[in-house]
Amino acid sequence: MGGPCAGPVTTNGMDVLMAGWQASFAAQAEPDPGMLIRILNLFAVRDHVPNRVRSRLLGGQLQVEVDVAGLGDADAELIAQRMRALVGVRQVRLEQMRWRAAA
Repeated sequence: MGGPCAGPVTTNGMDVLMAGWQASFAAQAEPDPGMLIRILNLFAVRDHVPNRVRSRLLGGQLQVEVDVAGLGDADAELIAQRMRALVGVRQVRLEQMRWRAAA
């Protein structure tokens, strides 16, 4: 595969990554041992591999951040809604960013 600058990986056959879009999810949840895998499964069932995943326990709650490139608006919003519906998730924030290729 590629090196560190190879870009995001998807397994759904999409070779154009939504013109440089990246969705960033930040969730706060109860510190349940299965919470991280339930959150990541939301991406796996849609054939997306996150660029970055970070989790930590802070102040008695689990904080999870997930960045995924090439995720369209509708898919990102659907994943955020499904994440909010998970038992034990207290809050989900979704941000979508677009970057430009270097000239």
